[in-house]
Amino acid sequence: MTGPRIPSFRNRHALVVHPDDNDRRLLDGRLRRLGLVVHCHENMPPVPVASHADVVFFDVDTGAGSPFEGLAPSVRLIALVGAETPGRLEWMLAQKPGAWLMKPIRSSGVYTALAMAFQRLEQQHDTERYLERLRLRARHRDPVEAAIMQIMHQNNCSEQEAFSSLRKAAMDTRSSLVTLSKSILADDLPPPQRGLLQRGG
Repeated sequence: MTGPRIPSFRNRHALVVHPDDNDRRLLDGRLRRLGLVVHCHENMPPVPVASHADVVFFDVDTGAGSPFEGLAPSVRLIALVGAETPGRLEWMLAQKPGAWLMKPIRSSGVYTALAMAFQRLEQQHDTERYLERLRLRARHRDPVEAAIMQIMHQNNCSEQEAFSSLRKAAMDTRSSLVTLSKSILADDLPPPQRGLLQRGG
C-alpha cells in the first residue's frame, strides 16, 4: 500500500511573518532552495495579501489575537516556536497550525514541516468532503424513511413491503425516491400515483 504523495513545493508561495533576524534569514534561504517563492513581513499583512500564499510561517513568540481570521481555507499554517511557555503554546494551538518548527531554525526539518502542513490540510478537506456527503445523504434519506413509515401505517404492511411499493411507484412514475417521498409527505399525490402505493400495488 502506498502512502500519501509528497507534493512539489516548487513555485509555491510562502509568507514568513517574523522579525528580521537570523531565524528568518535561514528559513528564507531554505525555502528558496526548495523552490518556493518567499515573501517576508515583520507583521501579518492584510488578509487579501496573505490569502495569496500557499503556506504561512508565523512567529509564536510575537503573535497575538486572531491574525488568520478570514484567511482562505487553502492556506497552510506552520508555527515557529521559540519560548515554550503555556500561554504561548495555547495561543499557537488556537491558530490550528498544520505543523511547527522549533527555533533556532535549522535547514533540517523545514521540508518535513511543509510536507506535514500540506498533507494535514488535504486530510482535513477529505474529511470535510466526506462529512458533507454524509449530510447530503442524511437529508435525502430522511423523507424516504418518513414516507416508508407513512406507507406502513396506512397499509398495515412491513417495512420491506412499504419500500418495495415506494420503489415500484418511483419507477412507474419515473420519479426519484426522494421526490416521490416528499410528495407523499405533503399529501400531494394524484389518485393514480396514490393507487400505486397500495399494498401490493
